[in-house]
Amino acid sequence: MYFIALATDYDGTLAHDGIVSRKTLDALERFKKSGRKLVLVTGRELPDLKGV
Repeated sequence: MYFIALATDYDGTLAHDGIVSRKTLDALERFKKSGRKLVLVTGRELPDLKGV
């Protein structure tokens, strides 16, 4: 068994100044619908990340 996943940073990669563009959100949604897993990699603590 194998997993297909995308691990990506949040700040400065997916989000810029705390905002994720519509184009990026759409691409991530297509990725998720393909059955793959998205893993956020960040130095933030979870409560802070949930806040943004």
